[in-house]
Amino acid sequence: MNIFTFKSNVIYSCDTYDIVKCHINELKSKYTIQNWQKNRPPDIVRVAQIQQYLLDNHIEIVDGIICAWLKYKTLYIYDGIHRLEAALNINKDIMLLIKIVKTKDENVVIHDFKQINSSIPIPYLYLENDNKLKVSVFKSIMDMMCRQFPNCISASRNPWKCNFNRDTFIENILCKLDVNFQKQNIDKLIFQVILGINNKAKHYVYKNNIDYFKKCDINNFFIMYFTNDLIIAEIQDSDLLK
Repeated sequence: MNIFTFKSNVIYSCDTYDIVKCHINELKSKYTIQNWQKNRPPDIVRVAQIQQYLLDNHIEIVDGIICAWLKYKTLYIYDGIHRLEAALNINKDIMLLIKIVKTKDENVVIHDFKQINSSIPIPYLYLENDNKLKVSVFKSIMDMMCRQFPNCISASRNPWKCNFNRDTFIENILCKLDVNFQKQNIDKLIFQVILGINNKAKHYVYKNNIDYFKKCDINNFFIMYFTNDLIIAEIQDSDLLK
């Protein structure tokens, strides 16, 4: 039996998944929608950019295929979360294509996720079950950074030094930390250290007359003028984490 009925159009169906064309309002009415826990959290800047693109260009159908795992009455999105979030945010019953995997075996989803992302870096931190604590800590740290420096968030994986990308900051810095993640309030302590490093980077830029973006002064964001290795060393050597 097909997953969707009435307005929806099942384009392709097999034992393990269906590819369905449906309207966003129909999707919301039939299922709870969540980001798959092994997928990276959506980048709010990237979501906003896609949302604006959809509105400015009067898009009627979302680009590409959204991939989801159907478990009970919940769709866990493992690819296309930014496009889906953008579609959910606009006041329009936009059309989308969605691949719905029908299995109780999460390894099938993990395999498909790896295949989809074979050409781009995947933070395997999110795929390993014993890393749940680190994932929680890193998410908390990045949430604090986004609140502290909201104008410096970039969707680019290679941002200018006046900005930071949530995913690459996790991959290039936080994932490489060798600290006790079970220490009480470790997320807040690491963030406090990051703010201190940011101030050090600011003084370094000023003292050495390094050219910098005016945006850095406006937002008091200078940490990316330090190398990733230096930031990692500064965090690990902090007395706050001893």
